[in-house]
Amino acid sequence: MNNYIITCKHCGKEFEVKCTEYKYNKGEYRHYCCEKCSHTRIFSDETKRKISEHHYPKAEKYCKICGKKINKYSRNKFCSDECKHINKYIKTLIKYFGFDKNTIGTVKVFDEIKRVREILQKLYWDDNLTSSDIAKKFNYPNYCNITGKIFIYLNIKSRTPKQSLKLNMLNGHAQLYTSSQKYHTEWHTTWDNNSVYLRSSYETDFANELDKQKIHYDCESLRIKYFDTQRNEYRCAIPDFIINNNIYEIKSNYTLDIQNMKDKFESYKHAGYNSYLILEHKITNLYSL
Repeated sequence: MNNYIITCKHCGKEFEVKCTEYKYNKGEYRHYCCEKCSHTRIFSDETKRKISEHHYPKAEKYCKICGKKINKYSRNKFCSDECKHINKYIKTLIKYFGFDKNTIGTVKVFDEIKRVREILQKLYWDDNLTSSDIAKKFNYPNYCNITGKIFIYLNIKSRTPKQSLKLNMLNGHAQLYTSSQKYHTEWHTTWDNNSVYLRSSYETDFANELDKQKIHYDCESLRIKYFDTQRNEYRCAIPDFIINNNIYEIKSNYTLDIQNMKDKFESYKHAGYNSYLILEHKITNLYSL
C-alpha cells in the first residue's frame, strides 16, 4: 500500500505519511511536516475572531456589588477593593441585620451599608447595648463576632475592655468587690499607671510580681473564638494576662477546668500566641495534668 504525500500547510514542504498512520489519525494531525510548523500555523481572520469571542465575550461586564461598568476583558468581578471587601460580609448583613438585598448591583448599596452601620453604631454607643445584647436582638449566633468581625467590616469603633467592664457593672452583669463576695476582685493600677480589672487574689499576686519587675502587661484585652468540646459550641475566650505575644491564664485547683482550658489553648495557638498556665502560683504544663 502506497504512502501519502502531503504538502505542509505552513511551509509548503512536501512530506510522506504512512497509510496506517494517516488512517489512524483520520488525516487530522498530519497537515504539517513538523511540530514547529504545527505550533506556528497561521490562523485565518475568521478563526482569530472565533477564538477572541470564545475567550473574551462581547457582553459588557458590571460590578456585582455596585453595578458599575468594568473592563469586559478583565477577570475581576468587582470594580474596586471596596466592593470586593463588601462582598465578603454582604450575605451576613442580609441574613441577620436587615440589609436590603435589592440594592445589590446598584450604587444604592453604599447608602444601605451606611444605614445598617448607623443602626448598629447607635445601638452600641448611644443605647449602650453590649455585643451580646445586639446579637440577641438580631438573632446573630456568635456575639464575639459582633465586635470581632461585623464592627471591623463596618468600621465601627469598639469599646475598650475598661469601658466594657464599666458598662457591664452598670447593667448589673459585674460588680466590684464587697465583703459578701466569694472571690476577690479589684481595680488595679499597674506600675506604668494603667488601670486593669483583676478577678482573684491569684491574679493580684501575679500582677504585683509583674509590677515589681516592671513588665508591661494588659488584662482581658483580647477576645478569641474557641470551640468548647464539652458544650459542643463556639464560645468567646478572654485571656487573663497578655504580655507581648504570650498569654497567661491564672487559675487555682478549684477554678481550673482542664478540658476547657485545653480548648482555649488550642485556639490561642491558632491565633499565633504562646500560652502558659499559672496554677497555684506555679507555671504548670497543662497537658501533664
